[in-house]
Amino acid sequence: MKREQKKKGFRQAVLLLMGVFVLSALAGCGKKPAEAQEVTKAEGTLRIGEEITLYIEDTQYMSQVKPPSPMGYYDYYPEEEGWRYLVVSGTTENRSGEDFNPKRCYVEGYVDGEPREGKLLILAAPGTEFWDTLPADSKKGSWDFYLFTLIREEEEPEELGFFYNDGFTEAKEGEKWDHKITLELFE
Repeated sequence: MKREQKKKGFRQAVLLLMGVFVLSALAGCGKKPAEAQEVTKAEGTLRIGEEITLYIEDTQYMSQVKPPSPMGYYDYYPEEEGWRYLVVSGTTENRSGEDFNPKRCYVEGYVDGEPREGKLLILAAPGTEFWDTLPADSKKGSWDFYLFTLIREEEEPEELGFFYNDGFTEAKEGEKWDHKITLELFE
């Protein structure tokens, strides 16, 4: 009986530590903000390179991030007590002949200058699941996006930073990104 209680206690401690680690990673505790060689401001749209555009339609807080019309199994970001997600959403356009992988970019939200790691997700039509790519030659409005960061309930972020490299190459540890697009929030 005692052995089962110890195992249960150990499992609970491991799960608690994993939860704290995930929150710390997303919240950016003590992390240095990312840097870029070129910084521009977004005004209603994020132009990523010459051919990819994110058209901003809404900014809101959500308790969890999931597709608006999920079906079957789907990825989502769960509700965390004391935390909320700031989500910027809208529609996309990819005029290039190549798929765009949002994992080759980096997103940060800023609260009092402190970074909070974020993410860009592509929503498959009709909003049933998240995809790993924005397909080549996608027309405006055929795919949606969520750009988000996790923040504490009492925090108000000032802006989001979207980072990418020319040619959408992977960033190397400790190097500056080629480009940063800043999006001011709640002006």
